[in-house]
Amino acid sequence: MLSFFCGDDTIQVYEKCDKNSGRVGGKFLERKTHKNPATGKNYCEKDMLLGKTVYLGGWRFQILKSDEYTEKYMQDNEEVYPEANYVAIFNKIKAGQKSFPSL
Repeated sequence: MLSFFCGDDTIQVYEKCDKNSGRVGGKFLERKTHKNPATGKNYCEKDMLLGKTVYLGGWRFQILKSDEYTEKYMQDNEEVYPEANYVAIFNKIKAGQKSFPSL
C-alpha cells in the first residue's frame, strides 16, 4: 500500500502479507521524499495516477487502485488530475466519435 502525503510530498509504503505466509507485514519503505528518475525532481501529487509506475528506493511499484477518498479527491481536483474527470473523458470520446461515418 502506497501512501502519498500531499502536505510535504512524502511517500511511505506498507506491505500487507497473508496469514501463515511466513512473512511479516508492516512498513516497507520509510516516509520520505523520492526522486522521479524520469524528471530528476521529487515525485509530486500529479505523478500519483492510476496505472502509473513509480520507482521508490530501487523498487518499482505500479499504482493499480485507490480508496474511495482518493478517487473523490482526484475528481474534485480536476486541474491536477484531468485524467480523473469523467465528464472530460466522455467529451473526448464523443468528439472522436463524430469523425467516424455513421452506419
